[in-house]
Amino acid sequence: MKRIYRLRSKKDFQLLFKAGKRIETPAFRIIVRKNKLLYSRFAFIAAKSAEKRAVKRNMVRRRSREWIRKFFPLTDVSLDVAFIFKKSAWALPRNDFYKELTNAKEKIIN
Repeated sequence: MKRIYRLRSKKDFQLLFKAGKRIETPAFRIIVRKNKLLYSRFAFIAAKSAEKRAVKRNMVRRRSREWIRKFFPLTDVSLDVAFIFKKSAWALPRNDFYKELTNAKEKIIN
């Protein structure tokens, strides 16, 4: 994923966590907020307290970025989206993980 599509600054994270809409799924928590840019930006948060092994945390981030690249629609709405992974996210097989993201997609866009 290109750098411009990543949510990076502290100020943007603070705005997102303060005013964003929260969506809960069994595998992750999603925080969504509209932005004033022409494109959407994403953040993937995998806490060390949820999974100690960096290999597993990186795997979940890679899967999420790949799903965003392939399946997230290019909409007229530009959003800031943060995915916060829960402990159950690491246990899901790839197809189930993608199904969770697909089910959450409608909630994100609306």
